Amino acid sequence: MQVKLLRALQEGEITRVGETEPRKVNVRLIAATNRDLQEEVTAARFREDLYYRLTVFPIALPSLRERRDDIPLLASHFIEQQGAKSGQPPIGFTPEAMDALTRYDWPGNVRELENEIERASVLSPAGGAVGPDVLSEKIRPAAETTRSWRREGKLKDVIASVEQEMIREAFETCDGNKTHMSKQLGMSRPTLLQKIKEYGIE
Repeated sequence: MQVKLLRALQEGEITRVGETEPRKVNVRLIAATNRDLQEEVTAARFREDLYYRLTVFPIALPSLRERRDDIPLLASHFIEQQGAKSGQPPIGFTPEAMDALTRYDWPGNVRELENEIERASVLSPAGGAVGPDVLSEKIRPAAETTRSWRREGKLKDVIASVEQEMIREAFETCDGNKTHMSKQLGMSRPTLLQKIKEYGIE
């Protein structure tokens, strides 16, 4: 297959199945792999001439654990997709669940994250936020490292402290996106904006 692909790239010709005469083609080829092709060339599993034909403009995409800031955006996107399928989507993620998702290393990258969100959306109550209790066991331990809230003091002060901290965490995980924050917190946008101003969160 490598020989045929190389010929097509070099000569700009292909021979279709069932035909004997080559046809001229004018294409741009985008190739993707999860392997280190330089190592494959060294191990004689990949043709060196084909390698140089393909690496005209290489783009290295970092793994998901190297770009954790993308996890909240991807998770929100996938939960919206699942909601469109079921008609009754969860409203977002609790801060503990989002923290656990962000801490996990995701060896399976984006596909593993998508599968995890699909599983969590099935197990979560309709109209409720995805919590750490519905995450896989491999991800759930990360949720156990999250901070526990202080319990002492007057009730209204404790509630205000928890509310302020949750909004601050949502601000960080959603990179300040108010729409994503309101979905994650289960709070209307006007109320969220009022709270952000009240607590001086920037």
